[in-house]
Amino acid sequence: MTASAARARQGFWSLTGGGVLLLAGVGVAWALRRPQPLSMLELCWAMMRRLWGEPPPAALSLADVPLLVVAASSLWATAVLLWAWGRGRCLLRRSQPYRPGAWPALDAALSGLPWQPPQLRLLAVPSPLACTLGLWRPRLLLSTGLLRQLSAAEVRAMLGHEWGHVRHGDVLRLAVLRWWRAALWFLPAVHALAQACQRAIEEAADDAAVALTGAPLDLAAALVKTAKARAVPAWSPALAGEAALPQRIERLLAPAATRPRRVRFWPWGVSLAVVAGLLALLFVPHPPPAWGQPMLLCPMR
Repeated sequence: MTASAARARQGFWSLTGGGVLLLAGVGVAWALRRPQPLSMLELCWAMMRRLWGEPPPAALSLADVPLLVVAASSLWATAVLLWAWGRGRCLLRRSQPYRPGAWPALDAALSGLPWQPPQLRLLAVPSPLACTLGLWRPRLLLSTGLLRQLSAAEVRAMLGHEWGHVRHGDVLRLAVLRWWRAALWFLPAVHALAQACQRAIEEAADDAAVALTGAPLDLAAALVKTAKARAVPAWSPALAGEAALPQRIERLLAPAATRPRRVRFWPWGVSLAVVAGLLALLFVPHPPPAWGQPMLLCPMR
């Protein structure tokens, strides 16, 4: 395992574990502060009633704000991911399975892979496109415009990069990272961790392509050509992160001269303050009810 692959795995599990603990902590703290603690099933039912059903008889207080924020953000992140998945499915339906013999350069690149790659599909569009789609069954998607603009060596390097994504299971990991990034949008540390992990995933795929082809310059040239036409759609779950593309090319051209990454501490400070504020709202006491009735945020009509 390369250093980039190790960083990607460590960052992915750190972000996933931290996010799960945060969501579970908010839900458990909200349930335990009630006069009668709720079971997990009752907690889920109460959350659904808050969002979609009739208002519950209990009063809506500031202690409910963290739960509502987390629940609404999780639903929004799920909707964004489903939209991206639907766009990917539409793109796959427009493509055709690749038939050997149509592109000799692609046939030569496929023969150089260590084992049989997943299903390869071609999209007849003039713009260069190369990405891996499919959460459970990854499929490589290339455009005819990409094959026309790249040389045979560059096609092999690009195919090796996408093969590295399939080998490491990056499509699912990048989709999970995107979900956490949208669900915990109010925490800058999550954005920083997701960006660093995404960059490590791309660098690990670059390392896999270089180990396969032994030609980092060909991969750098292919990245430059595809970046000019936005090779990976921004909505794709396997988005490549064009913000780190100059650093990736610099790393391929001169690995020993790569500048060290600068660590920024302000996202962690802001995130700790936000988490502390959300947890503090959970312990705000309820206002005393008036005339024996629950106090609501707005009068009943």
